Amino acid sequence: MLQVPTLVSDRAIITILRTEQATQLAEFYARNRQKFKPWFPKRPASYYTSEYWQTRLETIYEQFLADRALCFSALSQDQQCVLAVANFTAVTEGAFKGCYLHFAIDNHYEGQGLMQEILCHTLNYIFCELDLHRIIACYPPANQRAHKLLAHLGFEQEGFARSYLKLDDQWQDHHLTSLINPLHDHAFN
Repeated sequence: MLQVPTLVSDRAIITILRTEQATQLAEFYARNRQKFKPWFPKRPASYYTSEYWQTRLETIYEQFLADRALCFSALSQDQQCVLAVANFTAVTEGAFKGCYLHFAIDNHYEGQGLMQEILCHTLNYIFCELDLHRIIACYPPANQRAHKLLAHLGFEQEGFARSYLKLDDQWQDHHLTSLINPLHDHAFN
């Protein structure tokens, strides 16, 4: 059985939550409901409940065991509060060897460099431990914080997709970016 990764940064403990931690994740999303509204699909009221997240965390763990996704939650040092999430989904092996990244941070911690700290640790895990080649991240043009963070982390814009995702109940355009594993010297492959 695979061991659930636990990554420790200066300000957070980053791991895949267990079902008994569902309340912490429900509280994170409920607390940030208005902040996330422009960047998330429309969610039912049940999305903000512990019951929803208990079931969802079971699926997240199953996806981890099947090598299909790693949905990290960054916890406070005392492990009582979710500060951010970094989800690496649609993990694909074979010739593509990549995944998609979605991330979100608690409103209280925005602008303090914490999301960058968390992503540095999780990206390192994805590239070094899973040996994936490409991580794709997409964001709507209006999300300048995501743009700046991804650019700072080395993601390069590769395209623009019209009407890409339905967020806040509206189809929105997105910039398409990716980061190539720096350990893969593609000049010689």
